[in-house]
Amino acid sequence: MQPVKNSVWFAKMKGSCKKLIITADDFDLTDHYILSTGFQGLLATKELPLSLLSAFVISKDFDIQRDLHSVGTTMAGINNETFMKMLVPQLSIQEIEEFDNRYSSLVKLLSKRRKEIAKLKTIKQKLLQKYF
Repeated sequence: MQPVKNSVWFAKMKGSCKKLIITADDFDLTDHYILSTGFQGLLATKELPLSLLSAFVISKDFDIQRDLHSVGTTMAGINNETFMKMLVPQLSIQEIEEFDNRYSSLVKLLSKRRKEIAKLKTIKQKLLQKYF
């Protein structure tokens, strides 16, 4: 699965808590990584901005619904058909715009912090190799 900008990805497997928010600035992810087919991606749109899409996917209710709609026995998970049965709040255009105006900066901040952490891990690894 090729990650794309302005998308949210989550693990389809029941009980899994793997989520990834990819902003327009996350070229390190879109240019250098591919994701397992065990992930489902959702592309943000004007009607469903990245901030709101992220809020839906990282919510506890989302995990509960994903697990309830999972199919299979050994490695239960959702598929495209059962995913479409999941419920999300229906908001007005004004509510969506207000939410995005309020929280889009936080999604960008999460992206920035993820990159800073990755950079610090690289520096740490280089220092450990140099001195140990």
